[in-house]
Amino acid sequence: MKWYFSLISCLFAAQALCMKPYVPLFSLDGVNLTYDHLDNSQCTAPRSDSQGFQVMYRLREDNKEEILGIVVHYTAGSTVQGAIDSFRKNGVSAHFMIDEGGETYFHVDPKYIAFHAGASHFAEMSSLNKNFLGIEHVSLGFKEEEYPGGIQVPGDNRYWFPYPEEQIKASAMLINGLQKKYHIAGYNILGHADIAPGRKSDPGPLFPYKKLFNEFGVGYFFTETHPINLENFAQLTDEDHINIIKSIGYTPLDDKFYKNDKSKIHHLIQAYQMHFAPECISGKLENCTKRAIIQHVIDLYNYVDQYTGEQHKYFRNTFDQLREKNPGQFQGFSEFI
Repeated sequence: MKWYFSLISCLFAAQALCMKPYVPLFSLDGVNLTYDHLDNSQCTAPRSDSQGFQVMYRLREDNKEEILGIVVHYTAGSTVQGAIDSFRKNGVSAHFMIDEGGETYFHVDPKYIAFHAGASHFAEMSSLNKNFLGIEHVSLGFKEEEYPGGIQVPGDNRYWFPYPEEQIKASAMLINGLQKKYHIAGYNILGHADIAPGRKSDPGPLFPYKKLFNEFGVGYFFTETHPINLENFAQLTDEDHINIIKSIGYTPLDDKFYKNDKSKIHHLIQAYQMHFAPECISGKLENCTKRAIIQHVIDLYNYVDQYTGEQHKYFRNTFDQLREKNPGQFQGFSEFI
């Protein structure tokens, strides 16, 4: 009989092992993921990789393709399935997608490069697909004409759609998890518009970067520590303000994406406004935009990122070069940095 009870015990043990919950290959602490993996074999786009295959993503190849940041997007549609269909049709993808109710979908493992950024530049980086993860947010984005639920922002004629609270909470949890896992600096949490000024507008001026930073500690947004009197910075020219925006990392794309130099500068300023000065997104250097730029410099210059323990070296070096070149015009900053 002993052998019988031993057999029964083994069977129960085997059953218990079989009943253990499936542990996915990718997970993030504190983030509930719905696994909906994209399959390259379902890509119908004419685009192909170097071997001639139709693909929506590819494997990372070396340490030059390490993960450095995150690009946030909107889908310009109302459903997850609609976005996935578009991925397959156009040969693009994103690692994650968050619907309006806050459900977070896992589409492409971060060990793969997803095609979500396109032509892009920021600071010293270009073609950001290879170093940045992509997060899509299900949203219509904007409409050119008046539309139910759309909101106009000063300086712009489009009707933008706000993000539901549950979606933003889920976005915060996902970004936080990714920043921790990959040691991503907050100032490398960027919008598609940040890295492709004029070519892209997502996630738009209603995406709450400031709320994400102040309430959830993710990304980066400058802290308004000092009241800014523009008279103390009157020596700064419009060109100086534009160069400061560039020192933060904003970089125009190739000339083919713009009508002329004036259009290029308009879109550069507007991209900055949509992220850091959304009160007015006119593409002009409004006083509120100048205050934001100055406050941004004062805060970012000595800012130490909580996830990496590092400062923004590119900004500090580039801004120091501007100060050295025109010390009189940048004298107003000497009180603060």
